[in-house]
Amino acid sequence: MTKPVLTTTDLSSYGKTARLILAEKNVDYDLHKVEFMSLGEEDYRAAHHPFAKVPAFRHGDVHLYETAAIAQYVDEMFEGPSLQPVDPETRAQMRKWICVADAYVYPSVITGLVMERVVAPMNEVEANEGLIAAALPEIARVLDVIEHELVDRDYLVGSLSLADFFNATMLSFLPLAPEGASLLEGREAVSAWIARMTERESYAQAA
Repeated sequence: MTKPVLTTTDLSSYGKTARLILAEKNVDYDLHKVEFMSLGEEDYRAAHHPFAKVPAFRHGDVHLYETAAIAQYVDEMFEGPSLQPVDPETRAQMRKWICVADAYVYPSVITGLVMERVVAPMNEVEANEGLIAAALPEIARVLDVIEHELVDRDYLVGSLSLADFFNATMLSFLPLAPEGASLLEGREAVSAWIARMTERESYAQAA
């Protein structure tokens, strides 16, 4: 069988999610790392992702972009424990949580806080304090919603699923920013869930 290839950058949370799922399924794949500044180049758009994002995935004649599509394909194509619930209701709940990651977690946690407080200084760019201030209440709301969901369960839909990898991967970046670490204080269910996820062997493999 043709060896899959995953294309991503070092700092992409979505790229890390894809790598985690490949590791969970024990898939032997090639990792193609690209520089963030190269994503807008026409060669990259033509070969990997027309919207200049990461990750992108190729497996023989199958070429995918968008992490949700990649994750579903990997889970269904390769052997190993399924990361998607069988029954329609629970699978719909899983998809809901993936949408939550895309619509609410990423914009607040990654774009609003991590990119400004952590990544911008790495590139000698001043953080936009206004964006950070606007993101913090949104992050608090996200954490409260997930905290409520995890009070009586270990994973978002009961058993481990793709939803956990999408959300926990993004939230695992919070301690990198002082504000993020503060927001996690007192939210014991969320903190325990993030620890549970980051202690998995797949996280070490995708580091």
